[in-house]
Amino acid sequence: MSGFGQMVTKLKLRSCTADWTLYDLRRTYRSILADLGFDLDLCERMIAHNRGELVERYDRSTRWAARLDGAGVIAKHISGMVDTPELQLVQQHAV
Repeated sequence: MSGFGQMVTKLKLRSCTADWTLYDLRRTYRSILADLGFDLDLCERMIAHNRGELVERYDRSTRWAARLDGAGVIAKHISGMVDTPELQLVQQHAV
């Protein structure tokens, strides 16, 4: 098994459920970005969606600064969701 596969296996074990896929994580990440108010273009760029030939041809902006800001905001948001006493108790019992 590859290092990435091992990482996913560990993540599934630590999450106390194996009933999800990497696509589920990507879709959830994209949904949270939208819920946090990020614009459609930035959301699509952050999950590397193809923006269409015409847009790609004329819009050469990478929006790296906005992507980094977005990554920081969503990381803080997710940390706030998972850093709870209830989840810590579940994780302690899962080990």
